[in-house]
Amino acid sequence: MAKTSFKEKSSEIHARNILTLKERIKSKEISGVYLFYGDEEYTKNHYCKQISSAAGEMLNVTSIYGNEFEFSQFISVCETNAIESFDMFSAFDDNENNDENQSKSFRVIKLYNPDLSSLSKKDTDYFTEFLSQPPKNTVIIFYLYSGEEEALTKSIYKKLSELALTVNFKRESVSSSTLITWILRHFSKEKLNCDRHVAVHICQTVGNSMTDLKNEINKLIQYVHYENRDTITIEDVNFICIKSVDAQIFDISNGAMMGNFTKAARALEVLRDKKESPILILGTIAKSLRDLCITESHIKNGVSIPSIAKLTSIHEFVVRNSAEILNTRKHDFHGNNSFTLCVSKLICEYDKKLKSSRTDGYELLMELIFKISFAGKV
Repeated sequence: MAKTSFKEKSSEIHARNILTLKERIKSKEISGVYLFYGDEEYTKNHYCKQISSAAGEMLNVTSIYGNEFEFSQFISVCETNAIESFDMFSAFDDNENNDENQSKSFRVIKLYNPDLSSLSKKDTDYFTEFLSQPPKNTVIIFYLYSGEEEALTKSIYKKLSELALTVNFKRESVSSSTLITWILRHFSKEKLNCDRHVAVHICQTVGNSMTDLKNEINKLIQYVHYENRDTITIEDVNFICIKSVDAQIFDISNGAMMGNFTKAARALEVLRDKKESPILILGTIAKSLRDLCITESHIKNGVSIPSIAKLTSIHEFVVRNSAEILNTRKHDFHGNNSFTLCVSKLICEYDKKLKSSRTDGYELLMELIFKISFAGKV
């Protein structure tokens, strides 16, 4: 049987293009067409601003949103020369210096989720031909918001992705070294101390959205300054930071599996107020059980916690938490019965109830976490 060659996903190739983007900005060789997409709005907006700042004058930057896009207007804006910064001494410069200054000015056109559906085939052909050789010292950025990646499957965006430097701004995984370093850098700039494990806790609490993280980091900085202290603590994070939905669901599953019904119930009430889907909550609890089962299987085979994390690609803090749950709850069962088996049966039971019963989904989830919390104890 012939071997099939591995073909890397275009989204992964586009994610690496951020290195090319950084190099272009650093060398100030930014002319051309860009297509930005992906979930991480913070970095997407950051690099968009960096490119815009190279235009010098704000009059050289044009932003077009959604259905504001008009083909003829877009072409006209692109072909308009960039405005030079006024210098009272420029009149005394020679022509050579003027030419040099001219080459440093850029016109930046940013199109945010542009509606290109009205383009005829003739216009589309001209549009792509124009973008293949844009005017000198012109930057054109197609900016797709998070969740709009499906647009890339449309024929016109397929052509654009081939003509442009296409960059996929991916979110880092929770507690990735990149995010942790980024968090610590913000505190360091403010001359505040923050241990690495506290930065990890911030990620686990807030999530991996850099926009959300930046908001919570700013709140922590202001709070600690107000307290006249120089160190960020876990207690500060728990007091100040708003928990992400994932963190709240983690509190539900972790609280129930550790036997802390009060903690789990409080977290569920928060999500009830936010009107989060009961099915989504159950699915995340089921994922926690999966991690628990995998950890249990490897521990029984004598595999260490760091090795389990490496073998399974489950974050080490999740593996450690699962190991702690297993150690806490194993004493509640006797004979051949096991905690993981009991929880598996309960989740299957309540999955059917949520999908078929008319009972309020949150009431069913409250029953589920009560039974998990007291499994083997009564």
